[in-house]
Amino acid sequence: MVPKLIRGASFKGAAAYLLHDIDAASGQRVAWTDVRNLASSNPETAWRVMAATALDADRLKERAGIKATGRKSAQSVLHLVLSWHPDEAASLDREQMLAAAEGALKAIGAGDRQALIIAHNDSAHPHLHILVNRVSSRDGRLLSSSKEKLKLSKWAQRYEEERGKIYCEDRVLNNEARARGEYTRAEKGIPWQIMKAERLVREAANDNPTKVQQLRAQLQEQVRGVGARMRAVVNRHAREWTEFEAAHIERRREIVQSFQRARAKARQGIFAEFRPLWRELRAREQEEAARLARDEATRLGRLRTVFRMIGTWRSAFEGDRLQAASGLWSALFSSEKRRELLGQEQTKRREALESRQRRTIRQAITPIHAEHRLRLHTWSRAFQADRSSLVLAHSADRAKLRAEWAKLRQDRAQAYAALRVSHENRQAFTQAATGQSYYDRLKAMAKAHREVAKEQTNQRDRDQERE
Repeated sequence: MVPKLIRGASFKGAAAYLLHDIDAASGQRVAWTDVRNLASSNPETAWRVMAATALDADRLKERAGIKATGRKSAQSVLHLVLSWHPDEAASLDREQMLAAAEGALKAIGAGDRQALIIAHNDSAHPHLHILVNRVSSRDGRLLSSSKEKLKLSKWAQRYEEERGKIYCEDRVLNNEARARGEYTRAEKGIPWQIMKAERLVREAANDNPTKVQQLRAQLQEQVRGVGARMRAVVNRHAREWTEFEAAHIERRREIVQSFQRARAKARQGIFAEFRPLWRELRAREQEEAARLARDEATRLGRLRTVFRMIGTWRSAFEGDRLQAASGLWSALFSSEKRRELLGQEQTKRREALESRQRRTIRQAITPIHAEHRLRLHTWSRAFQADRSSLVLAHSADRAKLRAEWAKLRQDRAQAYAALRVSHENRQAFTQAATGQSYYDRLKAMAKAHREVAKEQTNQRDRDQERE
């Protein structure tokens, strides 16, 4: 456990830092928040209530009967940070962290003060930020700062002893030395802005070909990743098109085969229905041929045959009297002509029955044809709709890939621009850190860091305007 105290005068500035990400408007690094001695649990409302309470200190004192004397202080903001070791992350939960926050507040005598507790998740070690109002909401008096760091140090040692493991041995040694009457003071911490400047200096000092190669390797890995996704999408599209075409071709084949089966079944049904008629017609023809053969044996029979065929003969030679008389004469004296007339009569009956059979087949197949055309039309519409959906889905996939490539190109340009800015400002960092004391060098580096950060922000703005 490492406690840290920071005093300030702006609740707004402290809340803006604690409730938002660094250099960003979002608050993704805020894991959870809690309050103490406040009516509202909303963090934005909580710091405003604390600021109003601090501004109202004189009236609170007057109402409590306390004289407005003594030394004034504008530092009504107390920022308390509690940090655990990374090894403790797995064994800590929100209740344990809140209990530690309450213990730390009681250790410095701030158990009755308004406090906003904020947990961050932006580092490997668990930590809490506690924004405390040093002004009492009951009587307006300011929280005493006497030996507050020593109180926190002793409390932190007891806290680690109660948890069963000491992580800060130097603190134990320092507290034992203080108990012996020795003056002991811990090393003063370096502000985070200066540490960030030092890190940037180290990074700028390493902008050598190795760093360029690392950046190039990282970008190549990203290109390979997007390329692999693109190949997977292309292969999937080809597979989906093959499956789509195969499915619809199979569906059309099923429709055609179903129509052919229905048509064949209808034709077979008609053939079966007309088979007795053809059998009856054939029996009649055989009977007529046998009777003609019997009649040909006698003159009376031949005459009877001629009179029986007069109707067929008239229809065969209708409209031509000379030809009709010639046919009559031939039929009276020629057995070949009588057989020919009988054959003509039988042919006409066969043609009539065949025509009737074809007409019946057409009538039976017409609704089957209509249903087949309707099914083909429905299939065609489904094919077009499915094809349009597949084209739209594939277009969306390709658009997503184009966006990935565009973002990759943009990230690459920004990465090389940042590397170039870092390289160009390395000399500025080096010159700022030459010939000065350690603390002055750190301040100069921090100033140079702010200038570089400003230049990077301007570069991003220019890139966005170009886009």
